[in-house]
Amino acid sequence: MPFYTPPVTTRQCVQFPAFKPPALDGSVTLVEAYDWHLEHSPEHVYYKYEDIDGSIGTIKWKEAVLAAYRAAHIVRGHADNNAKFAILAVSDSITFGATLMGCMRAGFPPFLVSPRNSPEVIAGLLDKAEITHVFYSPDVATTKHAKAGTAHRPIQLIPLPTLDQLYSSDDVTAPPPVKPGFYDNALIIHSSGSTSVPKLLPVSHSTLFLMGASAWWNEIDLGSMTMNFAPTPMYHLMGSAHLAIATYSGVQIAVFPPTIPPVQPTAENFLHSIVATKSNITMIMPSILESLSHVPADVQKLARMDLVLYGGAALKPSAGDRLVEGGVKLMPGLGMSEAGVLCALITRPLGRDWQWIRQAPYNKLHYRDLEDGTYELISHDGHYVDTPNCEYEGKRALATKDVVVRHPTDPGLFKIVGRLDDQLVLSTGEKTNAIPLEAILTSDSLIERAVVFGRGRPHNGVIIQPRGEQAFDPNDLVRLAEFRDAIWPTVVKMNEFAPSHSRIAKEMIIVTSPSKPLPVNPTKNTVIRALATAAYEQEILDAYDTFSLAEGGEFQPPATWELTDTVAFIRKVVRTVVPDLPSDNDDLFNYGCDSLKAARIHNNIVGALRATNCLSDGFPGESPYKFPTIKSLAAFVSTSGLSGHAHVDLKALKIAEVEAMLAKYSSSFPTHAPSPATATESAQLVFLVTGTTGGLGTNLLAQLLGQPEVKRVYALNRRGPPGTSLLDRHKVAFIDRGVDPALLDLDKFVLLEGDTAQSELGIHPAVYEEMRTAVTHIIHNAWPVNFNYAVQTFEGAVRGSKNLVDFALKSTRTEPPRFTFISSVGVSRNAGSEVDLAPEEPILDLNLVVGQGYPESKWVVERMLQIAAERTPLKSVSIRVGQLAGGHSGCWNASDWLPVIVRSAAKLSCLPDASAPISWIRLDEAAASVIEMRDASGVLHLVHPRPVPWRTAFDTFSRTLGNVPIVPFSDWMGRLIAYAEANPEGGREVPAMRLLEYYKGIGPTGFDGMARVENISTVKAQVVSPTLRNMAPMSEVDAEKWIAYWKRAGVL
Repeated sequence: MPFYTPPVTTRQCVQFPAFKPPALDGSVTLVEAYDWHLEHSPEHVYYKYEDIDGSIGTIKWKEAVLAAYRAAHIVRGHADNNAKFAILAVSDSITFGATLMGCMRAGFPPFLVSPRNSPEVIAGLLDKAEITHVFYSPDVATTKHAKAGTAHRPIQLIPLPTLDQLYSSDDVTAPPPVKPGFYDNALIIHSSGSTSVPKLLPVSHSTLFLMGASAWWNEIDLGSMTMNFAPTPMYHLMGSAHLAIATYSGVQIAVFPPTIPPVQPTAENFLHSIVATKSNITMIMPSILESLSHVPADVQKLARMDLVLYGGAALKPSAGDRLVEGGVKLMPGLGMSEAGVLCALITRPLGRDWQWIRQAPYNKLHYRDLEDGTYELISHDGHYVDTPNCEYEGKRALATKDVVVRHPTDPGLFKIVGRLDDQLVLSTGEKTNAIPLEAILTSDSLIERAVVFGRGRPHNGVIIQPRGEQAFDPNDLVRLAEFRDAIWPTVVKMNEFAPSHSRIAKEMIIVTSPSKPLPVNPTKNTVIRALATAAYEQEILDAYDTFSLAEGGEFQPPATWELTDTVAFIRKVVRTVVPDLPSDNDDLFNYGCDSLKAARIHNNIVGALRATNCLSDGFPGESPYKFPTIKSLAAFVSTSGLSGHAHVDLKALKIAEVEAMLAKYSSSFPTHAPSPATATESAQLVFLVTGTTGGLGTNLLAQLLGQPEVKRVYALNRRGPPGTSLLDRHKVAFIDRGVDPALLDLDKFVLLEGDTAQSELGIHPAVYEEMRTAVTHIIHNAWPVNFNYAVQTFEGAVRGSKNLVDFALKSTRTEPPRFTFISSVGVSRNAGSEVDLAPEEPILDLNLVVGQGYPESKWVVERMLQIAAERTPLKSVSIRVGQLAGGHSGCWNASDWLPVIVRSAAKLSCLPDASAPISWIRLDEAAASVIEMRDASGVLHLVHPRPVPWRTAFDTFSRTLGNVPIVPFSDWMGRLIAYAEANPEGGREVPAMRLLEYYKGIGPTGFDGMARVENISTVKAQVVSPTLRNMAPMSEVDAEKWIAYWKRAGVL
């Protein structure tokens, strides 16, 4: 069936007119194309190889097709209508390829089984595929595996046809013609088992067609070249792909000679093959390239080739850099049996940017935002996905589990940084990409293999297998300490590369036992992560226990736990761990403290308290978070040490801390001094908006850009993760939220990369001066969200707000810019009651606010703005925003507290109930309301004025998820806690586990307790905002849109 393909960009096989390509519209499958070439390209060379005598042997298309016919007759001679064939063979590519094509030509899609699997795995795979016949090679190992793998069920074993049988001079007739469907299975392979037990992976004729025809849509006349596949095994799709590439492009395939036993690939004989066959291009496994990269003479030979493609596994960066520096034209390939080739397979290499991949022109890729600067690659198109596992934007799609970063300037490029299987989400919500860390560790000559672990834990650890003769019994504590010391410089190097939360302490290094090596995938030679962590489960538990119970012997306990002695002790501990901390009043987390360092501080405090017999109950592990300065932590520890209990008047401490922060940032303000030159200033609106990549910020920016009366919008954002440009982040955010990205091309849009916490907002002085004369309105939306942190950790955000206030008062305009601050309803959560609505007024009593650092920090800015309004001409409004839901497009951040409940429903088999009404507000309507409130003053509330029952949303969730039961909150929490205890690494399937502490903090009344947060007045806000005043209530339609979005995003 013909279907859309891109326009041809490069004709193939121009130099070889003997090759006549079949139709490139999908109407001719691979097996039918063999018949085509017998008639139209019989004399074109298919295979090249260096024979034993040093001569170059060739096989032409006529010979190859007739060999496939002979194989088809052999298959048909053994088959009935219910037969299913597998090939389990160590064989040369020519013989294996003819047998494979013979199965297809006879009408039986073959199952290609790796002989490197164990007999048990082979037996399981043959059972799953319901195989009745197995072609096997005659070598001893494969014969043994074949017999063992088929012993438990009646499977006919057939010796693999020999080269002489297949390439006989005897006449052969064509088997009866076959006409497979374009999306029918052509063959079956199996996964590598890198992360679990291998599974069956069908490969359709459409996938093989796209793999073969892709050269026509790229930049090189591949068909006029020789492509070397010599070392690539045929049971791997990367090896058998040469059948399709040769069929549709005409490229000549270089292989090892067809001998028995077959040539075993090495770096040396591969290099010899490419020279002898004059190969221009190769597709190779990274392990061979890594070996060659160390020998300059070998690198020179590779550099003579037009292109060196690698795939199947990651190439070590150091090896790739050596090859590129030596002139090798290196490029990664990316393909999946489920979706074919995902990259532009043949394109001009990128030199030093060799790790970047350009997406294929025919396969529409999407990038699911993982909210940490990385994305999951989604292959999305009805034509090209064989085995979809999700729905994305209403179409079947494949969530690849590949984690990528986007190129900072070229949106068509991406780079793989890991797999979701390899991405470890810590209990803090922070993520660790294990692969690059393990690559650094295994560069050490003492380390054979490494597996980083830590999913669901506060920090990471690593299992290390010593190399060869370095192996020892890890129960020998002296040897263990010596080995840890020997590899520690490499661990330090890794920690310098890693994000702070991913760093590994020496105590968290587990060394393997010689009797229990790490389980390895035989095809890819990579560690099977899930099996490795399961094998060392007890050792991992022991490591965490040892770390958490560390006696903290690094520091001598204080003479007493009086405050003066305690401050000195805490100062010594903290400054050893966080050496850049300027003073006792500065926040640890603003100067490099992370979860691992916080754990070390906690452990040393606990050790000292125990050593002085001054702790009779548990000391909270979150204490460094709740008291993140030396002064506050010392006060807490002093009280604990003197009383023997970890209790202290937290509210009094918090009030003092919040008041101190307010005093620090409201003590003085600049004097507003307008310039006479602005007396005739323009009436057009110019906005400065912070934080424009999130849900509310994206909608604010889009709506302002769309308003004719707005002359300019300055969008100020912090620098993002490496590898992603700020503009690309905006484009992705706009597309994801259903907003037209073309708005970002308007001249009125000015994108700024800076930091409000720095002087002059961290932007160029000339731009700062320009904005002083131009900006009429400021909307301060950017704010870090972390409900675990104390108010001190938000000081950078408070300081940024003060810098924006100072910027406004330094304006040269007649009046300072109007200041809109996006606050939170959390500030007023205790200001109302079940009877009385919380008023739209300033809150002066801090007792109504303290509890969490997030709303406390928002309150500080609210009060600072109120004080500024009393002392200066600055006019401001603080908008306390409630829960923001998906807008009319349905886009609702899948990591938010409510979406993760819905995403967890399938595994928990329930949803939580509540009697609380919901006053959530749609994102786009929230943005419109904020813009309408820009000239107001004081405090306004932004929640839905027409709440609806909880069940309005949750009955819809239940129905669309297959009538999942809705149960009381306590029952739901019980199931969540039980699942988390039984599945500590199950956060991907039950993402609500990641917010377990948040849900616990809601209290025994569950989501009913949240009603008071929403029980606030909107009378003043409705007067100012027509959008809020006329807002339609939430309905089942909204809930259906959210569900549809989460399905499109591949998370439901």
